[in-house]
Amino acid sequence: MMDARTRRRGLLAAVLLLALLDLALRRFDFLSALSDETMPATFFAAVNSQVVDAVRTLRAGRPAGAHPVVLMGNSQMDFGSRPLPALREALVAAGAPADTEVVPLFVYASTVTDAEVLSRSIASLHPSVVVLGVSAPDMGTTLEVARGTPVHRVLDTGFEDGPVSSAGVEDRLDRWVRTTWQGWAQRSLYSDLLFPPPGRRVPRSFADRAEPKEEFLRRFAAEDRAERAVELRRAFESGADPAAVAEYVDALQGPGYLEGLRRRWRDLSPQPVQSLALETFARNVRAAGAVPVFLLVPENPLLDRDPEIGGLVRERSDAAAAAVRRAAAAVDTPVIDLRRGFEPARFLDLNHLFREHGGLAPRLAGELSARGLVGAS
Repeated sequence: MMDARTRRRGLLAAVLLLALLDLALRRFDFLSALSDETMPATFFAAVNSQVVDAVRTLRAGRPAGAHPVVLMGNSQMDFGSRPLPALREALVAAGAPADTEVVPLFVYASTVTDAEVLSRSIASLHPSVVVLGVSAPDMGTTLEVARGTPVHRVLDTGFEDGPVSSAGVEDRLDRWVRTTWQGWAQRSLYSDLLFPPPGRRVPRSFADRAEPKEEFLRRFAAEDRAERAVELRRAFESGADPAAVAEYVDALQGPGYLEGLRRRWRDLSPQPVQSLALETFARNVRAAGAVPVFLLVPENPLLDRDPEIGGLVRERSDAAAAAVRRAAAAVDTPVIDLRRGFEPARFLDLNHLFREHGGLAPRLAGELSARGLVGAS
């Protein structure tokens, strides 16, 4: 049996070992060393991989004078912005410098409060403009849900609460431990890198690969539903038959997608925590030397025809947009409203644009140029 002195020495050695390990994690980029060129193909399995990519991007930074255009948001912003080379070309055509770089910081299933957390570290990128894509359901994300997102659970650090307040003593203590012990904060990221979740994987370059709609659908949908999605695509684009639209999105995204989307719209009410996060986000971006921009992302007009929520969508959307504008006015931030004017054929499903077929790039570039935000300096 160990005596008290031996136990104290053992405890001290353990603490020293943990301190050295944490110092190594902060000093060396083990996340990049453990990452490969593939990522999970499905939405939610990809989230931790995207958090890893965001951490790597912020840690690597950009040289002073680079001044990239940084894009932030969730899957709706990601899909709308791809392929990034085409968006970069549209920005240059709209007057941006020829060496303009587009830097993505997308995390699926994230919301405004998550973007605020990421924006605290954005100075390393030396950005010129930071565009945050916001949807109406994003503004309806409650405080309880915001506390449980991967970005918040991994990257929200500090000894004082941010926009997402702690749920109690245990939650606050967990944040303090994350702040002082990086290994604890990023344990889920290392777990996924060391023990990748099962399932299909795709190259990271897949997101910027231009290809016909049918080929993308076959890659994107589950193998047993892919051909049915291709068959129903024309009916979805016409939008004439709500039953065919529902069958198409079920084939493409799985049977839980439509009900989950309907629930988000049905229960949508703009949340004060998201408005506060917008204001804090804008201040963080300005402190990093950049101009913040809020982009109200395109909405599929088929939502207005949905048999269950169609009568609610426009009212809910306008209420969320009004909350964004109020927050923007409080911090003198431009709002680009692109909710309308995109026909169903531009969408992959009911809330995501169809990547290079969506048509967001020229409209976003034009709006930024019209506001003098991407002109050559």
